[in-house]
Amino acid sequence: MLRRPKPIHRRKKMIMLRTKLIAVPALMGALLIAAAGQEAQAADSSTTLSVQNFTSVTSTASLTMTPTLAEIQAGSVASLSGLALNVVTNNSTGCRVTVAAAAAGAGKIAPGDISLKVAAAGSGAAAGTFAAYTALSTTATNLWNTTGAAVNGTDVGLDVQINNLSAYPAAAGATTNYTNTITFTAVANS
Repeated sequence: MLRRPKPIHRRKKMIMLRTKLIAVPALMGALLIAAAGQEAQAADSSTTLSVQNFTSVTSTASLTMTPTLAEIQAGSVASLSGLALNVVTNNSTGCRVTVAAAAAGAGKIAPGDISLKVAAAGSGAAAGTFAAYTALSTTATNLWNTTGAAVNGTDVGLDVQINNLSAYPAAAGATTNYTNTITFTAVANS
């Protein structure tokens, strides 16, 4: 019995298929070896943090003082720690807080009749004469100062005293309100 030879084209396909199966893993292995052999490369990036100077002050929104008969007769009424300030600054040389009152007028407390005293200085100190009761004016006056940053804020307590109560009469049978706006301003030290 004679054996019939297999057709040639079938053998070529098998040989080509076997060649492809061997060539693909060999090529991938060469790529992996080439990738593993490369040195690490570095890239630098410059990062800038731009911090602006920030200084602020917040205060108690309002304070109402109702004098007793004894206080009216004595001529003054006081509120210990009546106003609270919170001062925040990231300035390395600190900041100062100035204070001014609005001008006098009908229904207003005269600026000179309002006195403040720094009762609790936080991480700063009373400025000028404000370690004792000092009358306000319409001109901004240094009230408090710190020499370093207070990023988390520092609390400043102020005693408030209204003097010359005889200048503020009550209407017959009624309550009369007198007001004034006190402005606190935080200024970065230079």
